[in-house]
Amino acid sequence: MNFVSTNVWMRRVLLVGSALVLATYLLASGWVLLSVRQEALTGAAYQWRPSVIATSAILLLVSSVLAMALLGTWKERPRAAKWLVGCLVAFAIAEMLETVFLHRTYGPIRPGEVSAYVYAPLLLIWAALCWRYLVGRR
Repeated sequence: MNFVSTNVWMRRVLLVGSALVLATYLLASGWVLLSVRQEALTGAAYQWRPSVIATSAILLLVSSVLAMALLGTWKERPRAAKWLVGCLVAFAIAEMLETVFLHRTYGPIRPGEVSAYVYAPLLLIWAALCWRYLVGRR
């Protein structure tokens, strides 16, 4: 396999992975905005705070921009790839803020729990890979 075909496969993997990120955030924001009054992980009844509803509306807006950027990047428009990376960075910032708010509300995360601390760095790594293979590609 030569270098060109490796870039093509990497580009496809990054686009499919970014589509999965998009689906995750659409599901999460839709869960809140459609007024589902049940906690996703525990099944307990839950009343969403107004700040959570506002944040979900912002994430839905960023998700719609990401969807348009994905379509543009699929058609190999370089400016769309920059928007895609920007949306991934925005999601990473949202994850960092959510981690801070969870830490303030519930205290430190106990060892062994799936923690939100890993999501923001993973999104930033994904954004860096997208920058390298989608934006930096000439």
